[in-house]
Amino acid sequence: MKRCVVAVSSVTDAIRIERLLDNNSIKTELQKLDPSLTEKGCTYGIEIPCSRTTTTNKVLQHTDINYKILVI
Repeated sequence: MKRCVVAVSSVTDAIRIERLLDNNSIKTELQKLDPSLTEKGCTYGIEIPCSRTTTTNKVLQHTDINYKILVI
C-alpha cells in the first residue's frame, strides 16, 4: 500500500507541519525517515492520507518551510 509523507530536514519543521495540518483536520503521524529516501537526506516525515496531498500543499505553500511530498 502506498504511503504519502511530507519530508523535511529538521524535527522542528516536522512538528510545525504536523501542527498546521492537524489544525486543518488532516490526520498526521510524525516519523523518522531513512535519509536515502530524499536527494538532500531529509530525515523526518509526516505521514498524511494520500487523498489529502493537494490540501496539504495549499496549507504549506504559505510557509517558509522547505518540504517535499513523497509517495513511498
